[in-house]
Amino acid sequence: MNRTSFLSLFAIVVICFYATAHAETFDAYITAADIEKVTGLHEVKLSKSSQHGSAGTVQFKNKEGKTILEVKFNKSSLYDRSEKAKVVNVKGDIKGIGEDAFYGCNFSESPNYLCFKKGKFSVDIAAFIRKEDVKPFLTLEQLKTLAGIIASRM
Repeated sequence: MNRTSFLSLFAIVVICFYATAHAETFDAYITAADIEKVTGLHEVKLSKSSQHGSAGTVQFKNKEGKTILEVKFNKSSLYDRSEKAKVVNVKGDIKGIGEDAFYGCNFSESPNYLCFKKGKFSVDIAAFIRKEDVKPFLTLEQLKTLAGIIASRM
């Protein structure tokens, strides 16, 4: 391998390492301990943390292994109430969380969805629905508290 090829390869490796090491990890914005503290649940586990460029998803399961909460992070340019209203029954505004926030219902009569915009992010927080009583695993007040925690870490 000649010197130019070696330096080119070295530069690519350094850039890839730097990008990976400095990539934003969304599971730093909300933890299982946060959910346990807010809800009183025990043995909550991070079940999924994925990242695709500037977007990512974090999911949590309860001790029975059921998914209870999903948090999606997107670019703030994707914060669009009219688009969200196509899949969520928007119920009202929320003051004091991020620059703008609203809540709604998705597959439930009880509010189980909250979306807010802060800085470069749009964040969707969805409580999954229990099959036995068709109620969300988390209340709207718990979702608001968790949204406040996430927003404070941004």
